[in-house]
Amino acid sequence: VGSQTMVVHEKTPDIAILKAMGATSGLVRLVFTLQGLFVAVIGLAAGLAVGLGLIAVIQAIDYRLDASIYLIDKLPAAVDGTELLLVSLGTLTCTLLTTQISAGRAAGKTPVAGLRQVD
Repeated sequence: VGSQTMVVHEKTPDIAILKAMGATSGLVRLVFTLQGLFVAVIGLAAGLAVGLGLIAVIQAIDYRLDASIYLIDKLPAAVDGTELLLVSLGTLTCTLLTTQISAGRAAGKTPVAGLRQVD
C-alpha cells in the first residue's frame, strides 16, 4: 500500500494529463491495479524461491536438535503443494484488495488538481 501510494502521488500529473486526454476513471483504476498485481506477482515469486530454497538447505543439512531441550530431534521442513497454493492465492487476493485503495485514489483525481502539480 505504501509503495502504491507513493506511485500515485508521483504520477498525479501523468494521471491528470491522461484524464484531460479522455482516459476514464475505470482505465486509470485498471492501470494501477495491474501495476500493483505485477509487483505482487514478482514479490510472490521471490518469496517462494527464497522459502523453497531455505527448505532445500534445511533438508540437505539434516540439522539435528537436542531432543531433551526442543522435544524433537531434527528440524522439520516439508513442502505441501496445497499449502503453497493457498498461501499464494491468499497473498495475491490480499494484495489485489489493498491495491484497490491506491487505485481508487488515482481514479478519483481530477485533471485540474493534477495539472496544478505539473512543473
